[in-house]
Amino acid sequence: MYKQGKFSLSILAFNKAESINSEDAQLQYNLGLANFKIEMYSQAVEHFKKCIQYDTRHPYAYKNLAFLYNMH
Repeated sequence: MYKQGKFSLSILAFNKAESINSEDAQLQYNLGLANFKIEMYSQAVEHFKKCIQYDTRHPYAYKNLAFLYNMH
């Protein structure tokens, strides 16, 4: 759904997956990206932070988090 540009629907699917395993770093990163696409920036920041919490070496999460901090 994300690749088709259906970001709100992808967030619903990611949230369902999060209820199964909330500690998946890549899932948190994907939630951050999807929230960013619909301009829900505070939620995007929270998910990127969670991604970094679960995978301290996730370079794209750091990059996107820095971008959001610079943007706001």
